Amino acid sequence: MKIRYFEVLFVLFLVGIVSAAFGRTNVATLTFQKTVHIGGNILNPGTYNIRGDESSNKLEFEKDGKVVAQVACHWMQLDTRSPADEVIMNNDAVQQIRFEGRTAAAQID
Repeated sequence: MKIRYFEVLFVLFLVGIVSAAFGRTNVATLTFQKTVHIGGNILNPGTYNIRGDESSNKLEFEKDGKVVAQVACHWMQLDTRSPADEVIMNNDAVQQIRFEGRTAAAQID
């Protein structure tokens, strides 16, 4: 059986494009100096890893390797790439999370 290299490469190329289009996982590490509110959850001071996939409408907050909160969000596009992991707050409530090097931002519902 003869292997058709160009067909295999073409299929791999298509798989790469589809996976890039449908699932971009964004990861940020943020440290809160005080207690914050996010989507009905209260996060104590500390460092959190935030993970969100642009194909879903939720963010997960991990602390010490454990998921401590999940919040609903919707994704929006920024005009430019974020220079760093950033959080936009109103008083002590998190409104938006921006991911370093990305134009996608999670707006908290």
